Amino acid sequence: MRPLCWAQTRWLREFCGSAGAILAGLLVLAATVLAQAAPSGTLAVFHAGSLAVPMDQLCREFTRLHPGVKIQREADGSRTCARKISELGRACDVLAVADHRVIDDLLLPDHAAWNLRFASNELVLAMNPGQAKARGVTAATCFDLLVKGRLVFGRSDPDSDPCGYRSVQAIRLAGLHLKRPGLADSLLALHHRHIRPKEVDLLALLEMDEIEVVFIYRSVAVQHGLDIVALPPEINLGDPTREALYRQAWADVAGKHPGETTRIYGEAMIYGVTIPRRSPNPEAALAFVRFLLTREQGGAILARLGQPSVVPAVCSSYEALPAPLRGFAKPADRSR
Repeated sequence: MRPLCWAQTRWLREFCGSAGAILAGLLVLAATVLAQAAPSGTLAVFHAGSLAVPMDQLCREFTRLHPGVKIQREADGSRTCARKISELGRACDVLAVADHRVIDDLLLPDHAAWNLRFASNELVLAMNPGQAKARGVTAATCFDLLVKGRLVFGRSDPDSDPCGYRSVQAIRLAGLHLKRPGLADSLLALHHRHIRPKEVDLLALLEMDEIEVVFIYRSVAVQHGLDIVALPPEINLGDPTREALYRQAWADVAGKHPGETTRIYGEAMIYGVTIPRRSPNPEAALAFVRFLLTREQGGAILARLGQPSVVPAVCSSYEALPAPLRGFAKPADRSR
């Protein structure tokens, strides 16, 4: 092999130097992009009380994947969570509620641009372990025992918590299903002292034996190891094919503005999530919502804890969705 001449040697040296500089530049650019893409900072998450157990696991896993993020969680009734944003001006990055309609009613369009549905649930009656069998409480006997005062029950506040107005709706549906017109009025007049702001607050009353039965989500009962008295699909608000039946039941709650009242009609239970317009950390919020909606990540955690995913679901605000979230939804006109 002939040795390289001076000109060839110089060209090769200059080429290698240029290639090295380009490679170094690409490495710096890649590092910069990765640094920008990795979520960091504080992430404020407001969520429904019924999401307390799943959200704990969701946040732990998300911060394991993204150690630069510090999550601050706040659990409350879904409507109360939304009002913290709309009425109190609280800073929030992610809002996850037990009824997707809370976002539509209280936040869109001024405080949020879109609303994504992500999980389902159903209403049950729950008791301390071993009590349902011991007291002879079944789907067939429960409403008779309740209306006769043989069981003291608790429910959450309809003005602050979707489980509260869903409990009212389920009681009305029970009257329709059992063909007992006076049942709902009789039950709704009982035990007002055992109404609490959110459904998980009822667990303490149950543990202290101040009440014997709670109207609560199946997922919460499963997570806390309670006896479950399953309600038929005509009552439990868990069957999307029975929407027409569910709409025959209602509950009146505090409206969007002080002094207003809103009537909420029954609907199959679907949870919703959004990123408020004034999110202080929208990049981390977007990463968290993507994690929540991904079936193999957040979806798997929710399913394991009794809340099956409904992703992708129809989204009436599809055009307002950030591009990275559109794969988790379907435009409303596709459902027709």
